Amino acid sequence: MFKRIGFLLVVSVFVLGPLGARCSRAASAENFHVVGPFTAGNLAVYLIRGPKVPGGQHYLTLDEALAQKKVIVRETQEVNNLTVENISNKPVFLQAGQIVKGGKQDRTLSRDMILSPHSGRVPLPVNCVEQGRWSQRGHSPEATFGSAPTILAGKRAMAANLAGNQEGVWHAVRKAQSRLEQVVPGSRAGISAESPTSMELTEQNQAVARSADVYVKKLAKNPNIRGIAIGFVYAINGRLNSGDAYGSSALFAKMYPHLLYAAAIDALSHRPVHASKYSLPKAAVVQAMLKAVDRAKGYLLTRGQPRAISATAMVQEINRKTAIPAIAPPLKPVIRGDRAIVVRKKTKAMVMYQTRDVQSHAAFVHRAYLTK
Repeated sequence: MFKRIGFLLVVSVFVLGPLGARCSRAASAENFHVVGPFTAGNLAVYLIRGPKVPGGQHYLTLDEALAQKKVIVRETQEVNNLTVENISNKPVFLQAGQIVKGGKQDRTLSRDMILSPHSGRVPLPVNCVEQGRWSQRGHSPEATFGSAPTILAGKRAMAANLAGNQEGVWHAVRKAQSRLEQVVPGSRAGISAESPTSMELTEQNQAVARSADVYVKKLAKNPNIRGIAIGFVYAINGRLNSGDAYGSSALFAKMYPHLLYAAAIDALSHRPVHASKYSLPKAAVVQAMLKAVDRAKGYLLTRGQPRAISATAMVQEINRKTAIPAIAPPLKPVIRGDRAIVVRKKTKAMVMYQTRDVQSHAAFVHRAYLTK
């Protein structure tokens, strides 16, 4: 698993170029430029490129922060709630769909969060991706969680997760595992008897990883993928699926290996038994979809608790038909430690979850796209 992630990190540099110095990009889908598709089997990737804009920040990712022991994720004895604490002096970005392993059962984050430095303990809403286990697994810590190298694979699983639908997440996980068993012999081998339903362990399975890496390596070798990118959208079997865009190319470079691997797992689970022909949407079609959802009316998500927004003027701005301006005023967070606000926009073809850092001038930090 760790060798695979190491390879993917090298791939991200090859694919995306020298991105570390370019910290802030893309204000609006009006300025996005979509290129592709680049294909590997039944998976097609479209890269999103955007212009440089001021206001971005450097974030540690959850995977980085856990590896460096700068974040602590704790068990609470509640299925859909954990706590997280940033003990470093840097902000940490947590993305919905990231899987944390350990505790009483593996969980996936159900919303984006941005932790302030030295945040204190902050509630972390999650969904379970391991139905059945409610005890320590082997020698793994029972009170805390370890690495988060994988992301929940599959549009249906992600849609249920973002909607806070625990039953929907379990159903999608079962379906994905069942399909992988059919296309990848040995996909269940080596999975702990204590955790037969763990999606995290399924994605880490050696046979599954070898099959998924076929997609990853082929896409990485395509020289046309090189260049400045802030996100991507992918299609499976000719149908647009989902994607992600970021306010900085540097953050995308760090998240891309995990996103690409999740897309490969998704494509693998939907690989047709017999070869079939299909046409792929043109890049211009994808770009038009991104622009349309960006222009759509936005709704602030509360998740049952007050969110980090207090200015009436900002609420009105979010609900305008145009996107949040490139240079948006910083806001004062309501929830101590969590600096994120999340807005949902939708069209007939696509749903977008847009996350903004209330202490940043950047228009957004992350956008998650799901086609209907």
